[in-house]
Amino acid sequence: MKWFGWVASALVLAAVVAAFLAVGSPAHQRALGFDQQRITDLSAIQSQIRSYWSQTDQLPAALGDLSSAVSGFSVPKDPQTGADYEYAAAGDNSFQLCADFNLASQKNRVSSPSGFYPDPSSEENWQHGPGRACFSRTLNATVDKIPQPVY
Repeated sequence: MKWFGWVASALVLAAVVAAFLAVGSPAHQRALGFDQQRITDLSAIQSQIRSYWSQTDQLPAALGDLSSAVSGFSVPKDPQTGADYEYAAAGDNSFQLCADFNLASQKNRVSSPSGFYPDPSSEENWQHGPGRACFSRTLNATVDKIPQPVY
């Protein structure tokens, strides 16, 4: 009976070790969750910039210009540090968004918030290394202009 207890304990320990190897430690999973939230936030900010540009024919001077009581949009902050995301306009229709990441994204594993895996050559590519990463975007009047309703 004592032998059975040792074997069962060893199997449980092996299962716990295998689980950590398969999915990573809780700290790793937490860091991964923060990074995924950053991608979701940057994608939402990008969408709001597109909408702002479509309506005003100019990029916002700062991310705070995107906050609106009418739309209910409030510019998100980094989920781990509470810091503002970095934004810089780069011309009439180009901008850059930056964030600090915990881990490198895994190739073909970073998805857009909609769940689709972006083509690495597309603008929706959110691939990044650990540390500071910036994503440059260029808006196209033919594709990115949201038609305004005619009353």
